[in-house]
Order: sequence, then C-alpha cells, then structure tokens
Amino acid sequence: MTANDVIKQFEKTWFYNRQITMDYLDAIPEDKWHYTHHPKYAPLAKQFRHMACVYGVYIDGFRNRAVDFSKKHSHYSGALTKSEIRADLIGKDEQLRTVLRQFDESAVENFRLDFFGVNMSFTEYTHVLIQHECMHIGIWANIAAFAGFELPKSWKSDWGFN
Repeated sequence: MTANDVIKQFEKTWFYNRQITMDYLDAIPEDKWHYTHHPKYAPLAKQFRHMACVYGVYIDGFRNRAVDFSKKHSHYSGALTKSEIRADLIGKDEQLRTVLRQFDESAVENFRLDFFGVNMSFTEYTHVLIQHECMHIGIWANIAAFAGFELPKSWKSDWGFN
C-alpha cells in the first residue's frame, strides 16, 4: 500500500466521522446545548469545545511530530456557542487537509510521533484520532437518549439508531 493510499483511507474514515460529528452538532436542540446526562461528563457545549481544542492538538502533532496537550486550550479561544465551534471545526478540517497534502511516501514512512511516551507511526496516530472521535460519538448517543432529542438522520440511516 502506498503512502497516498494510507492518507486517502485515513481521510475517508476521518471525514466520514467528522460529518457524523457535525450532523450531531447540528441536531442538538438549543435548550440541550448545556445538557449533560451525568455530572462526570461535561455538558455538550464543553464537549464540543474540547473537540475543537483536541483537534488543534492533533493537527499540530502532524506538523511537529509531537503532541502537546498543555497547549490544548490555545487551539480554541472562541465563544461557547454552536456556531463559533462549528466554524472552528470546519476551519480545522481545512487545516488538516492542507497538512496531509504535505506528506509524501517518505514522510509517511518515516513519520514518528511521541504520544504520551508511545512512539507512533503515521497509521497508529491516525487511529488515535479516529478512536477519540468515535468515543465521543458513543457518549453523544447516550446523551441524546437521556436528553430526549432525536439523533441525526445520518446516524439513523448509517447505524440503524431509532
């Protein structure tokens, strides 16, 4: 498999999950934006701000071959509103596409990143991004059930949620 194939497969999976995330964001009723189903979980507004912050860390990881979660909050300074967070996530999607276009065969093959002491390859690192997004998707499905709002059509059609 070529580096180009690896990048294309990652992009296909990543941007599918990002669309699922954006569909959910758009489906959250305004009166549920600050809802949480349990005190151990941040309200949806803060979870989506977290997504914007962490996404910035991940993109920076591709650029610098290291993740620095101490700078997480520097990656989003906007308001805690759906519209600003949504715009930020869309902007970060473009940043990621730009960063990925800079990878050639050698850059993918030689990519190494320190992730909390684990020396990761390009593919391993992309799996972390997808895993993080999917973990939140699972939490959000539960929040919607507890809050009593409908999941997006894409979730229903793709995964058979009722």
